[in-house]
Amino acid sequence: MERQFDWPAIGRASAIIFAAAAAFGLLAPVIGAVLVNEVIPLGTDWTTLNISGSFIYMFLFWAIAWAVTFIMGQWMINIVHERIIDDMIATALVTSIMLIVLRIVIWLIYEPTRYDVNLPPEGVPRFFFTEVDAGGVLFLFLVAFLAARVNQY
Repeated sequence: MERQFDWPAIGRASAIIFAAAAAFGLLAPVIGAVLVNEVIPLGTDWTTLNISGSFIYMFLFWAIAWAVTFIMGQWMINIVHERIIDDMIATALVTSIMLIVLRIVIWLIYEPTRYDVNLPPEGVPRFFFTEVDAGGVLFLFLVAFLAARVNQY
């Protein structure tokens, strides 16, 4: 009897997606703060708090996860063949849980703030799970399904 899910393939794909998003999520605020304040001074005080609370940063975090998910769909079709849809949805489920935990860790490390000219200079603290994160998780499932369907044929 054949197993329904190929858990080793799901684990590898989830780990690669997580690693790419984690590398960006943990390094981008630090690198961005150094670049903006030291290398390319823009006249604003961008800190890791402001960068990690930025809409662009949060969107790029999820966009990297989506792109790598699509690439992993291409890789997984060679491993799981006709079970690609089930395995990609399982990959999206495992990965989304891991990425939400990562967003909590990033929230604890960087204490993201929403920074805008209409807000106080110190910014407004963001909650660890925003509307961008909710949309990112939902879109991750859509990308996983699309990657499975496109790569199935």
